[in-house]
Amino acid sequence: MGVILFLLLLQIEGYLEITYNKILETEIAKEYNDDSFEDVIAEPVTTHSFDKVWICSHALFEISKYVIYKFLTVFLAIPLAFAAGILFATLSCLHIWIIMPFVKTCLMVLPSVQTIWKSVTDVIIAPLYTSIGRCFSSVNLQLSKD
Repeated sequence: MGVILFLLLLQIEGYLEITYNKILETEIAKEYNDDSFEDVIAEPVTTHSFDKVWICSHALFEISKYVIYKFLTVFLAIPLAFAAGILFATLSCLHIWIIMPFVKTCLMVLPSVQTIWKSVTDVIIAPLYTSIGRCFSSVNLQLSKD
């Protein structure tokens, strides 16, 4: 009962609104914390609870939302930031020291490979398949039903 009275006093004196506005100062907080109490707990126009119940539940909603968010960020923000830093550092290192040198090497070697491949095709593969085609060009197939 004492907690409810304290929350009620906070709501009446406006301290809760000031605290809640301080939470929403940054753009990230504005983007992700835009759920208001009325969006979550929506009573129809024809049905309303007592004003004191509404004020207390609103205050409890806002405080629990604030406290749980802070609690989760204390325990999750640092490990997740550390993991993201490791991931991006690894990807950057792979990109800078492995992938880009490999791509540049391939692009430097490809003109030489193209010249060699064209020579092999013109000297070996084209005459071979031309000869095979001429050998099989004289083959005739006749199908008959017996």
